[in-house]
Amino acid sequence: MTKSSNKAQTARVCSAATGAPYVECLKWFDRGLISRRQPVPEPQTAPQRRLEAIVAHELAEAFRDVQLDGALLGIRKAKLADNGFLELDIHPVMAYALVHRILPHNDRNYGGLRGVPGLRPAANPSDGALVLNDLTSAAGLALSVSADFSLSPVRFDDDGDNYEAIWHDHANELHDEEREFIDSWERSFDAANGRRRDLVLSRLLRRPGVLQCMGATHGLANTYTHWTRDLVIEWCCGASKSEAELRLRKSGFFANLDGLDVDESEFEGKIWWGDTGVLLKRISCYVPDDWSSNVAASYKIDAVVGRYPRGHRHPVDLMKTSPVDLEKIIQALLIRMGMMADKIRFPDHHFDLGSTENPKSSADCVVQVKRTERAIGTMAVEKLADAIGRRQIGRAIIVSTGGFTTAARQLATQHAHIQLIDGNQLEMLLREHLRIEWRSS
Repeated sequence: MTKSSNKAQTARVCSAATGAPYVECLKWFDRGLISRRQPVPEPQTAPQRRLEAIVAHELAEAFRDVQLDGALLGIRKAKLADNGFLELDIHPVMAYALVHRILPHNDRNYGGLRGVPGLRPAANPSDGALVLNDLTSAAGLALSVSADFSLSPVRFDDDGDNYEAIWHDHANELHDEEREFIDSWERSFDAANGRRRDLVLSRLLRRPGVLQCMGATHGLANTYTHWTRDLVIEWCCGASKSEAELRLRKSGFFANLDGLDVDESEFEGKIWWGDTGVLLKRISCYVPDDWSSNVAASYKIDAVVGRYPRGHRHPVDLMKTSPVDLEKIIQALLIRMGMMADKIRFPDHHFDLGSTENPKSSADCVVQVKRTERAIGTMAVEKLADAIGRRQIGRAIIVSTGGFTTAARQLATQHAHIQLIDGNQLEMLLREHLRIEWRSS
């Protein structure tokens, strides 16, 4: 094979494995970063390798079987930044969950540190990128995020005492629990096997194009770890184990690790070097038709209300959503629809939400949110009409997860400034404007 054809073939394999542009891969070949034997770039330093390994480990545990569109670990593409960082194009719906699961935090329900120790945001996201630096080295990541991505510490369910945003509260120094995590990670293997473990997990993180074949049919696979020893990928349909292994092999994943060749003597699907490696398991089909839409809705609501991302497989039921979270969802919906201003105020106890464009006004629009299965009657409309009349408020909206009586609807038509949104309309509007699927139970 000529040098030019070798370069082109290597770049094609690299592009397919990472999702990076073909022309970018050609440049990596010219710089000596990739070769026919290793067509995907390896991390150049031990700290970068360790950082990427812990990211892969944490994302495998965080996302498990709540992944979307074949983006295993939440990642669609990977490429190199000029400073040696790994740039990850992350699934937009999973972005909030991914960032807030890898930023280090103390989850007292879990019993300790979660996330990547030492990882800190360099600044607020800009130009669609969030840069995360390692406090202890020159390693780091760059993540693709939306322009309105929020880096505010999340709310852990309804009990703030169980969540500590270490990345926020200890921005310039390691927390003791981060030091303990790093020490435990290093002590779990001897030096040689530790380096191999880090490179195995880093190699997985850098091959999202290969991993997608295992999640292509249903959009997901199930990922988990046995602490720091390995990473397991389970999937049910689409690529066979032998096909998945072939794609990994073609991408250079099986290459010699720190002087040790891969051990293929045990069984298909076990890719092992010494005491570490990857397990591939193809299992019977178990994915309901509405799985992905439920997961996507859960992630979107987590981001809207600013809560700790967990990812749920069950249909979103607003009747089981807390009043505070329901109000935040309605607020986000009405802002997206242009029915409320971004400047939110809560005028008084008569209203759940209020907004104004005029700082001298109490509110231009107010909202009452009713979480109920019954039909709202005329009394609610009469009280709202009286309240906005006395306060000279321009617009009022009653949003109900249930319905309204015929009399209430007729009364509302007599007040030009009052609008009613019932459960059926709410379901449609959430789908159209926030891409949230809600099915009433």
